Amino acid sequence: MKILFSIILCSAVHGACLPPLEGGFYDDHYSCLKQGHEKSLEILRELDIQAVNEQKYFVKFRCTEVMDDGV
Repeated sequence: MKILFSIILCSAVHGACLPPLEGGFYDDHYSCLKQGHEKSLEILRELDIQAVNEQKYFVKFRCTEVMDDGV
């Protein structure tokens, strides 16, 4: 099994999220989880503070087990 990392930016004001972005495959859940927190912080740092406050942006991510077919 591999773990697929995907991350999603959402707006609480609009009640909607952008389509998820795939962020790669990991060998274990811990590595994926760590990447999720690091990438979430990276995205937050790149967003405009005023836009974050006005749109009430939040970041969520998933670590999903997928079949390892030798990829």
